[in-house]
Amino acid sequence: MAPGDTAFSSCDASPTYSECVNNQGQSSDFEFSGGTSLSAPLTAGAAALVIQAYRNFHHGASPTPALVKQILTSTATDLGVPATEQGAGLLNSYKAVLLAESVKTSDGSPVPVGQSLLLSQNQLNAVGAPRTSFTWPVTVTNTSAQAQSVQVSGRTFGHTENVQTGSVTLNDTTSSQFLNAAGLLNNYALFTFKVPKRADRLNASIAYPGAPSNGLNARVRISLIDPQGRFAAYSIPQGVGNFGNVDVREPLQGTWTGVIFCDAASINGTNGTIPWQVSTQRFVPFGSLSSSSFHLAPGHSRTFRVMASTPSTPGDSEGSIVLTSSGGVDNFVGVERNSIPVTLRSLVNVAHKGAFTGVLTGGNGRNPGEGQTDYYEFNVDPGHTSITANVSLTNDIGDMVGAYLVNPNGVAVGFGQNSLNGTNTPSLTAYTLDPVSGPWTLIVDFASPVVGDEISQAFTGNIKLDDVSAKASGLPNSQATDLPAGVPVTIPVTITNDGAAPEAFFIDARLNTPTSLALAQFAPPASSNGYALPLGSTSDTAAPYWFVPTQTSSVQAAATATLPVEFDFSPFPGDPDVFGPPTTPNNAAGSYTPGGGTVQPGFWGAIPAEIGPYSGPALGGFVNMSLTSTTKAFDPAVTSAPGDIWLASLDPSVFGSFAPVTVNPGQTVVIPVTITPAGESGTVVSGNLYVDDFVAAVPPYGDTTGDELAAIPYSYTIK
Repeated sequence: MAPGDTAFSSCDASPTYSECVNNQGQSSDFEFSGGTSLSAPLTAGAAALVIQAYRNFHHGASPTPALVKQILTSTATDLGVPATEQGAGLLNSYKAVLLAESVKTSDGSPVPVGQSLLLSQNQLNAVGAPRTSFTWPVTVTNTSAQAQSVQVSGRTFGHTENVQTGSVTLNDTTSSQFLNAAGLLNNYALFTFKVPKRADRLNASIAYPGAPSNGLNARVRISLIDPQGRFAAYSIPQGVGNFGNVDVREPLQGTWTGVIFCDAASINGTNGTIPWQVSTQRFVPFGSLSSSSFHLAPGHSRTFRVMASTPSTPGDSEGSIVLTSSGGVDNFVGVERNSIPVTLRSLVNVAHKGAFTGVLTGGNGRNPGEGQTDYYEFNVDPGHTSITANVSLTNDIGDMVGAYLVNPNGVAVGFGQNSLNGTNTPSLTAYTLDPVSGPWTLIVDFASPVVGDEISQAFTGNIKLDDVSAKASGLPNSQATDLPAGVPVTIPVTITNDGAAPEAFFIDARLNTPTSLALAQFAPPASSNGYALPLGSTSDTAAPYWFVPTQTSSVQAAATATLPVEFDFSPFPGDPDVFGPPTTPNNAAGSYTPGGGTVQPGFWGAIPAEIGPYSGPALGGFVNMSLTSTTKAFDPAVTSAPGDIWLASLDPSVFGSFAPVTVNPGQTVVIPVTITPAGESGTVVSGNLYVDDFVAAVPPYGDTTGDELAAIPYSYTIK
């Protein structure tokens, strides 16, 4: 509700704060700020004003966090852009303070000031099968001293109209040039386009062939100038994403000018062909309402119902419920005052082909590669053995795509990427084994940068249950089977790649008995005393991290330091983020056990920090950390030529010898597995041969992990 476009913020110039500089690196009392770095402190400041105002008019009592949020969202100003861009609208601190001073609660009934409405809902969400109808009640309370007339309508954007396309060329030799605000030479090109009457939204996109290795100078930007010569929009690239997008609400009719520009190639800028596309949209009705208008006396409330349906195909749609009151914005009568965002998600039907589609555009290039992210939700009934999720691009296999299968407990347990052994492919496949029942989510991350030769491309996908082919002929699977100690038995494991992408298969042998494993530490500390605190204050180049194997039911982290310490730890993608609080003055511990299923496999890291306060700079000290995994024990009696990457959790050198077998879609491979029984006669051994695939660098974070496809049980008695 506080859109964070680039703006200026006040700042105490260096040497007070070294980052307070202008575009040319000179000390300045103003700095650029944008994104959540801008919107979060603005919203925090507004929340502080609301709390202060509420206390002043409610006998010193403090509002609950939920009420603070309700007040801020109820008074936000509708911007007339997609709900997914604006949320509730633009923060309006003044109106929020008036509402905080007027709202009646158990803390008091102050005399109303100003004109405002309190809304019971700040967002409406629904997930269901395609075309499923949902209904939500919304209560509106008039907190002002005057009667108010309220009009309610549902709004979204219709299909794309007036599509215009073209391209420009940026070239150091032939392009027009200017010096930008940082004093750097820029190439630029102009193009014009027409906007018709009564357009509610103008949307413009570019693609470009930038090289991220050239740094931020390779960013290509687009600005829009309206028919009266006024600046209207700027694409605000945060990195070299090879894509740019801007939109303008209520664009003027007439001839517009687009400006495409970039630093010169001589200073690592981008030269080449830059395709562009512009289009317009109009508002269309969204959903239906039980009331379109009503009159509210001072202090009175009215409840109306919102009805809307999920989209006709799997994926997401959005709309806004717009409220216009006689109070309006800043007392201007008849002005749209507030909107409630509505988000609707249609499920993928895994019982019937499980197909879905979408369109890839791109992101703004922010590191470490976050781009466009699409979510596809589906339900899994009890009793299924596996999930296979496939995603395929239409073209441009150089676009980096990652996938995460997230179970109902919020744990990512399946992963995919459209690259194997350094070679990109048009498709990816993510797997998981023995899925718990409930709602699952497939996250598809189109990481920046895209190739940059087109504005958009279609993609397709499907989600299948129980679609894995793996068997082990002759594998002992009974306690009645006797195997002599020390005598190797080789079993062929046959695997068919039924997915859409090449995979790197291997075998992971586990016993059915759980065990606690002290995981090996990657990036060990530079000092024998441990990691130096504060982190980064010495030659230590990284915080501690470990490789967590599959079949892990919980992890426990511990820190021992020379001074008070705490930490947080998480898998590399960052969710969950678990706190390790102090247990004694110089020790801390934390653990994570998901509600069901297993812990996310792959690398986990910890960030230890000393605890203040201090009278001066943070104190120096040392900390040692450990991570323990509660998991199924590895079976040392089972070996195979590819090796088992999960053994790297105990010995990092396994990465050097690991050699999974690459299998293309539709192909079958046989991996011989050798069992060499070891132990006392009469010992019963039982476990599973897990058929896994290695996933080396899942976009956008480059996480190294793996999937489980199948579990082939084995059992025997040592003779």
